[in-house]
Amino acid sequence: MIFSDKFITASGKMNSFRAHVNAPLIRREFYLDAVPKCAELTITALGFYELYLNGQRLTRGLLSPGITNPDQLIYYDRYDVTPHLKKGGNCLALMLGNGMQNTDFRVWDFDKAPFRSAPKTALALELDGVLYMECDERFKWEPSPITFDDLRGGEWYDARLKKDGFSLYGYDDSDWQNCTPASTPKGDKVLSIIPPIQVTERLKPIKIYRGIGYHTFDFGVNTAGIIELKLKGIKGQKLVMQVGEVAYKGRVSQRNITFRWNVLPKYHFQAVKYISGGGAEEYTPSFTYFGGRYVTVKGLLPHQVSEDTLTFLVMNTDMKNKGGFESDSAVLNKLQEYTVRSNKANYYHFPTDCPHREKNGWTGDAALSAEQFTLNHDTRDAFVNWLRAVVHAQKENGQLPGIVPTSDWGYDWGSGPNWDNALFELPYVLYRYYGDLSAIKECSGAMVKYLSYLKSKIRANGTVEYGLGDWCQIGVKHRAFDTPVEVTDTLCCIELTRKAEFMLSLIGESCGATLARELNATLRKGFLEHLVSDDLEVNGKAQTGQAMAIHYGLFSGSDKLKAYAHLLRYVERDGSAMRIGVLGNRVLFRLLADMGDVDLALKLITQDKYPSFAHWITTGCTALKEDFTHTQNAAAPVSKKDLNSLYEFSLNHHFWGDISAFMICHLGGIRVNPNLTDPSEIVITHCIPKGLEKVRAYYDSVVGRVETIRDGRRLKVIVPKGAKVTLNYGGSSVVLREGENDIEL
Repeated sequence: MIFSDKFITASGKMNSFRAHVNAPLIRREFYLDAVPKCAELTITALGFYELYLNGQRLTRGLLSPGITNPDQLIYYDRYDVTPHLKKGGNCLALMLGNGMQNTDFRVWDFDKAPFRSAPKTALALELDGVLYMECDERFKWEPSPITFDDLRGGEWYDARLKKDGFSLYGYDDSDWQNCTPASTPKGDKVLSIIPPIQVTERLKPIKIYRGIGYHTFDFGVNTAGIIELKLKGIKGQKLVMQVGEVAYKGRVSQRNITFRWNVLPKYHFQAVKYISGGGAEEYTPSFTYFGGRYVTVKGLLPHQVSEDTLTFLVMNTDMKNKGGFESDSAVLNKLQEYTVRSNKANYYHFPTDCPHREKNGWTGDAALSAEQFTLNHDTRDAFVNWLRAVVHAQKENGQLPGIVPTSDWGYDWGSGPNWDNALFELPYVLYRYYGDLSAIKECSGAMVKYLSYLKSKIRANGTVEYGLGDWCQIGVKHRAFDTPVEVTDTLCCIELTRKAEFMLSLIGESCGATLARELNATLRKGFLEHLVSDDLEVNGKAQTGQAMAIHYGLFSGSDKLKAYAHLLRYVERDGSAMRIGVLGNRVLFRLLADMGDVDLALKLITQDKYPSFAHWITTGCTALKEDFTHTQNAAAPVSKKDLNSLYEFSLNHHFWGDISAFMICHLGGIRVNPNLTDPSEIVITHCIPKGLEKVRAYYDSVVGRVETIRDGRRLKVIVPKGAKVTLNYGGSSVVLREGENDIEL
């Protein structure tokens, strides 16, 4: 397998808002005297490519090969092209898109990245183990019908410019220009192991709003993907399609997702501009994707509008579903559905923060969702693939950015312990659920480096404060979190160093494990001496800080009970409602259930009044929101008041999704590998909340599916062959047999 470093480009001109440059088509013909027994193609592109061989589209998925900082890491894809070659004339063809390699958005510094360039590609074709072809000036290029493409901005397509047959041998390319060599990026070359982005669902509109000069298609749920247009068009007919999460007066509003300071006046964000070539035609974007529920189209004639005109192709990295939860609570069922929807909408090669406005790989979001992602989906290859980019983004001093990939943004703001924790949490979860040490081994050097960085950040009193706080906390403004950042940072580092010591010890990295243990002792001592009162109240006297300290083991015995009593008092003080941010969300409900107050946990989640997760459902959301602060109605059409309150807040985030892990592990009772010794070991720890009579949960473990089904006090546990399943209930422990186990609780 060859990772070629011979890059070529077309014109070398960079696309921008003010100066559009067509996505280039690239092709080369070659002649074979015989079909080889084995033919392998490795390819990369900065940013994206579509691959064709002898007229067949072979691209493994949307937005291949993925997104990286190419000065740090470059992903290559591998294809077995043996079945697609033929004796005689052959044609290899590509179309290249900009991706994050070339973007005009003046945020996160990608617009001034040192690696920014026009799209470029490198490939190697091996025939029977011998290098046959790499990129050179013999490849020719021509502008494609894509006249503009930007990952966030969208795509413009002129069907009149189609080059039918361009990927076939014998096509007349006499007026095409020769490609030119391009600089080789500095990044390490690796094979991408992530599953491709594929269509997982096709949505038809549930309603079409008809206005003067426009039509708005409502697809029913807030999701992510691309638009499929089917049209019997008039040559030169122009359509403009905008995608958004909300509709105002029957039209898409992008108020909550548009970069108001960045997009030119009247420029369409997250949009498609399409010019018809005439006749029956179909189109889907190649180098972008969208997040939203509604599509407003300008330019359609009345007779062209039907439920078949637009289809929303739901897409995501194709990770197999592994777990689930259902019950007789409509609220809990919706929350599970919304979590899975937001997970999928926010996994496009790596875990993103939202599928529209940013599309960034925020490390904190990934750390918070790592376990619930893994309970719901097969994350092994997906996490490892992204962790390689995280490791490569680390600075020599151990510092990590808040987003990966990044140019050079997010090191001095947007990171900190709870975000940097992705480097530790993802390998820890992969080991727990898969028994897989490979991620720990790949990340161990970066972990040790980060521990040294952490050591340099510890203050004289044994605490730290260098990150973001309890993000999106309910009921506060301007990040005036109830729990001080010093508290959440220090607690995160205590938990981080505990897990680091465990993981590094597992692989025999004794020096790193010793450093983690020493840092853990220093931080624990500093926390207990300086951030906890004599009465065991954590500074801030808030739900998040108190719950984190108890959940992370800072108290034991009677002290734990005393500290827990303060937490219950805070909840009552706050109107018997949750007053937490995303950090508190990760611990509060789990802790309440473990301490015997699962009824209270469920009340906080499902009560009708604001704030609660149930309130999201009653106000029309169809995915997990970014925050609870705004009480707007997300159903269509929103009012002007609701529209104003939506300013810069996404309605599709996954970082509140630990609610799903709570349901599977605590309400469904499935605890995988609790002793961290064997992923085939599962403990069923059941609780029976009031009013929740029927519950079903399942998880596809390394040895097969374990499933719990409760109806009242009757519990059925289905144990797969090879699993070691124990039921803990009422102070007793029972080993369950393979197959169905029927139990009276």
